[in-house]
Amino acid sequence: MDHISGPLFVVHATFEAIESDRTQVTFHAVFNTLATYDAVKDFAIRSNEETLDRFEAELATITGRVLPNPFIISRTYPVSADLL
Repeated sequence: MDHISGPLFVVHATFEAIESDRTQVTFHAVFNTLATYDAVKDFAIRSNEETLDRFEAELATITGRVLPNPFIISRTYPVSADLL
């Protein structure tokens, strides 16, 4: 998914079956600069959590099931130390 309305960045979403009825969803965001990342990090984290909440509600509607703690959110920031 390309965020085209500035600041510019790309988000890759992958869906991986981990059990017959469970799927791991991974978002991987790529920013062109550290400054771009710094400008959106707080907004992007909140927005992604809101998106996942809506996704969870839609899945509950489709399947008729609500799973306890269906989402585990973790963050990694693979940047070189000299940029920190």
